[in-house]
Amino acid sequence: MGGTKPSNKHAETFISPANKNKNGVSLRLVIKGHDLRAIDEHAIESFPLECVGLMMGSLSEGDFKIEHIEKGKNIKGSSTLFEADPVFVLNAIKNAEEKGLDLVGIYHSHPNAGAFISIVDAEFMRLWQSVVWLVLGVRKGAVTERRAFLMKGDRIEEIEIKIG
Repeated sequence: MGGTKPSNKHAETFISPANKNKNGVSLRLVIKGHDLRAIDEHAIESFPLECVGLMMGSLSEGDFKIEHIEKGKNIKGSSTLFEADPVFVLNAIKNAEEKGLDLVGIYHSHPNAGAFISIVDAEFMRLWQSVVWLVLGVRKGAVTERRAFLMKGDRIEEIEIKIG
């Protein structure tokens, strides 16, 4: 699993929010405040490198409900590329499944850039289409922006982030 933001190029497949499932229900990333703060802290601690982590939970009525996060290590050690250790990913998914949870999201940061889906991010999203991607823009050691995205076929859609 990996992603990047080469030259701030955005994925050409990005579209404006059309964030509804096939039944017309709005899609949302629902995350508790303390989990979002932990993700922010991970991005700040990793700065100026990209961070990466997993979000475990469930999908219900269009909501990707986050129950637990797993902070990963960016084994690329890069400010423009991330990769999580495959053993970490496998163990995190196994642990989540033992608790009745699923992998419902991946998060990563863009140091000194905005929260967007890059061309390389989009390529990796094709492999992980059933999960939400939370991207954090981090500048000067502070989170400045958060956006969540979901790939449907060849289209990337932005979905709402609900804290609660």
